[in-house]
Amino acid sequence: MKRPTRRFFIQAPAFVWAFFILALLTIPGSSVPLISFWTFGIPFDSFVHGVLFCIEASLLWLSVLPRYSFRKVPLHSLVLIVLITTAFGGSTEILQSFIPERTGDMLDLLADAGGAMCFFCLAVSGLLDRIRIRLFA
Repeated sequence: MKRPTRRFFIQAPAFVWAFFILALLTIPGSSVPLISFWTFGIPFDSFVHGVLFCIEASLLWLSVLPRYSFRKVPLHSLVLIVLITTAFGGSTEILQSFIPERTGDMLDLLADAGGAMCFFCLAVSGLLDRIRIRLFA
């Protein structure tokens, strides 16, 4: 039996998180708890979407880092991560339209893209590099 490679262990968290997102977003609508303490201007559901997809983009970024050793990840790779994450968000919204008591919502898709863009801003500013160095040094 072939042993898993190092690449598998580096990329596994992004795939596990993607399956977690998929499982979470395909729960039937009657099983989703209502949040009453949230009083900010955006819906809590959209906030959660943004956070989930920001984490997904960050995990994808971590999975491509070893390819560039300790250099910064090129801008085109960051844009590709944002596009992949947003496309995954769009596919989950389409999938939600087929689930009982769920709907594919454009606001949630915008929140998914907003989470990916939040990652992009963190990556371009260098903040993610500083966090990575502290975590993995």
